[in-house]
Amino acid sequence: MEPKIHKDVIKCESITTIKDVAKLIRDNKVRHIYVEENGKLVGVVGGIDINNKVVAEGKDPKVIKAKDIMNNVEFVTKDQKIEYAYAIMRNFNTFTCPVVDDNKKLIGYYKFAEICEAINEKIK
Repeated sequence: MEPKIHKDVIKCESITTIKDVAKLIRDNKVRHIYVEENGKLVGVVGGIDINNKVVAEGKDPKVIKAKDIMNNVEFVTKDQKIEYAYAIMRNFNTFTCPVVDDNKKLIGYYKFAEICEAINEKIK
């Protein structure tokens, strides 16, 4: 059983304002937004980043851009073994792992529970 690559990715451009990133997080009921630049995955911004790096610092969310506060993002390609996605999620304590094509274009993400289930099926 191969895990599903979920296509309902919520993303923004690196020049998107934090005010708009916060709205995307709220409106889509997600914890983070993937950040792209020139069609390639370059980072991730979470609600905690907005709180700690913008709100708590008294910065203007209408001026600060996603690229100003984004974190590096680890990802897998669609051809890599799912164990790589598992390792990323375990090492970075996250429940999703982005999946990119050969050009670093974001095509979706894996969910932790589904990766665990697939690995469990492999070792039975």
